[in-house]
Amino acid sequence: MKLIVDDSEIACARLKSMLVACGEAENDLLIENYPRKARELIASTDFDLVFLDVEMPRMTGMELLKVIRSDGYAGHVIFSTSHEKYSIDALRAEALDYLLKPVMHVELKDALDRFYSKRKAYDQNFDVLLDHGLTKRQVEIARRIFQGKTSAQIADELFLSKHTVDTHRRNMLKQTGCKSTTELFRLL
Repeated sequence: MKLIVDDSEIACARLKSMLVACGEAENDLLIENYPRKARELIASTDFDLVFLDVEMPRMTGMELLKVIRSDGYAGHVIFSTSHEKYSIDALRAEALDYLLKPVMHVELKDALDRFYSKRKAYDQNFDVLLDHGLTKRQVEIARRIFQGKTSAQIADELFLSKHTVDTHRRNMLKQTGCKSTTELFRLL
C-alpha cells in the first residue's frame, strides 16, 4: 500500500490521479492531510511507499520521516514538494526520491520504477545462497550488495568493520566459485 501525506487536498488528489495513471490500484492509495495522523496510520498499516510533502503545518515532512523511522518504519519515502532547497536533506535522510511540484508524469514513473527495482531486491530469495555454502551473515551482506550498497554502508548497517565486510565479500566468491558479484547473483 502507498500513502500520500500532504496538507494540500489538491496536491493529494493530483498525485493520486497520476499514480492511478501510472498503473497503481486506486484502492491501494491512501491520503492523509495531517502529519501526526499520518504517523499513527503508518504505525498501524503496512505501507511500502510513502509520499511526503516537506512543508506542512505543525510537523514538516523531514520531521515526520525521522519520527516514523524511529518508530520502526523501514519502507521507502519519496518527497513530493514545491521546495527545491530540501533536496540535500532528503538525500541525507535516505529518501528514495525527491519530486518537485508540479510533479511531471515522466518523473513520477521514473521514481516508481526505482521503487519497484529496490523492492525487487528486498523480495529476492537470497536463502538460496545458503545452499551454495554461504553463512547467514554472508547472505545478509549479499542482499545489501544487491541493493547497491557499498562495503562501508553495509558495515554501518550491520555494525561490522569495512574490512570484515570486504573479507566476507571475497569469501562469498571463493565459496561459490564465482568470479564476480554479478556471477554470484546469477545463482539467485
